Amino acid sequence: SRLSVLVQSYDARDITLAAFVKHYSRCASIGEIVVVWNAGVPPVPERDWDFPANLPVRVRVEAFNSMNNRFQPDPELRYRPVLMLDDDLLMPCADIERGFARWRRHPERVVSYYSRLLEGDPPQYQCITQCERYTYRSGRFNVVLAGAAFMDSGEVFPAYYGDANRAGREYVDRVFNCDDLLLNYVLAAQRPDTQYADYVRPSMRFDVGKLTAKRLSTGNFGPVRHGCTRAFAALYGNPLLNRSFPLDFGALGEPR
Repeated sequence: SRLSVLVQSYDARDITLAAFVKHYSRCASIGEIVVVWNAGVPPVPERDWDFPANLPVRVRVEAFNSMNNRFQPDPELRYRPVLMLDDDLLMPCADIERGFARWRRHPERVVSYYSRLLEGDPPQYQCITQCERYTYRSGRFNVVLAGAAFMDSGEVFPAYYGDANRAGREYVDRVFNCDDLLLNYVLAAQRPDTQYADYVRPSMRFDVGKLTAKRLSTGNFGPVRHGCTRAFAALYGNPLLNRSFPLDFGALGEPR
């Protein structure tokens, strides 16, 4: 009935991270917040952030700055269900509860508030600036993003960090991107006959990073993602080819 929130961050995101911890500490199903700290002087939660005294908040300091770190198996997690979130994303607690309920119906899937459709062989990361709109119009998806996603840490983390996926993780480190895409290729390759991902429609997503000067550069985002899909298709034999799932927007309807 409860879950661990896992967020990856570093010292340039101190403003957004403080808002993140304060907001999500109020959500009923969140039993702990774990910050995967990739670079810089780590914060001291009790000193630097505002959150209830009965909510555990832990900073896990990493020795190496890698996008892969958030998928590392962590024996200290208090709860097996994990909600992975980007550090500059705020969503209503009601959406979190609704998404968690959706995941509990299919805990074998990664359930995300972000969906994408990758088509072709090799696959193309079609949408540079209108990714979601392209997917919504298609009515189908085969990739979900980890920036706001529920998953079974006991299954997903060991799968991602398996020896067979070392080359994929090394590619992620070279480009410092695409760990979320790699996750989809890993799961799709392991589960050729079952649905590995699901989508839940958010009512609202608020990007706190837009309010600060410390935003990540996205100028080369499209070409990097294109390169990742080609590299992962070569590694895994393109398990996304001719494979997609219908989008279910629920009572909220298609986003506009």
